[in-house]
Amino acid sequence: LDNEDNAGEFAMCFSCGQFYCGKCRSGGVRSLVTCPTCRVGLAVSQQEVVLRLRRLLERPYGRFTPVAQYNLGMHYQNGTGV
Repeated sequence: LDNEDNAGEFAMCFSCGQFYCGKCRSGGVRSLVTCPTCRVGLAVSQQEVVLRLRRLLERPYGRFTPVAQYNLGMHYQNGTGV
């Protein structure tokens, strides 16, 4: 079964790990400037994204963990995570 949280366009805050979907926002997830949960700015440098992902992965395992691991791996593959 398809979970409603996973349907359509979604994003995750790399600071708090909260997921949010584009169907909840009139402009979609790309219209977000800050995280709806922790209010941290979402438009940051690649270096800051990598630091946030590392800090997020130090937390206990959660729903965000596989997505954070994937994103950090992609940064390393692209050469932006070092």
